[in-house]
Amino acid sequence: MSGVIKSASRVVAAHGAPRGHSHVVCSLATGAFAELLDIAAPTFDAWAREHGYDLVLSTEHLDAARPPSWSKLALVAELLEQYEVVIWLDADTVVVRFDEPMPEPGEGQVIALSHHYQAHDRAHPVANAGVFAIRRGADATALLAAWRADAEQLQDHNWW
Repeated sequence: MSGVIKSASRVVAAHGAPRGHSHVVCSLATGAFAELLDIAAPTFDAWAREHGYDLVLSTEHLDAARPPSWSKLALVAELLEQYEVVIWLDADTVVVRFDEPMPEPGEGQVIALSHHYQAHDRAHPVANAGVFAIRRGADATALLAAWRADAEQLQDHNWW
């Protein structure tokens, strides 16, 4: 990483924090998942540099009331205060196509989700909230608030 910013409870690798770019790539991992982020981070860094995105990585559990995976909502919300577009990559994501930018939300859209195929139904890919781009605005704020509210019923799901 080209720089490290340290605060009392957070270590963030960043290119600029912010450098005036309109886009930021971010990820967060705690516990054993931090090892996955260590593996993935160089690919995030190379991809961000290729497209002029800032990069913010965190190892802080930002929402102690929920499982650590829900901290991504807090990080994304925080970064939307500084950036026009926030690109989230789960810590177990590895970028292999550095030449491809992240698809952005289209006209009238607030979020662009990646899709992946399921082994049992390759004809119908499903949305993957592990890789997405979200555009700043009132709709993004409302969407993040709705996700957080829905988290109550999903808080103890077996995925986290």
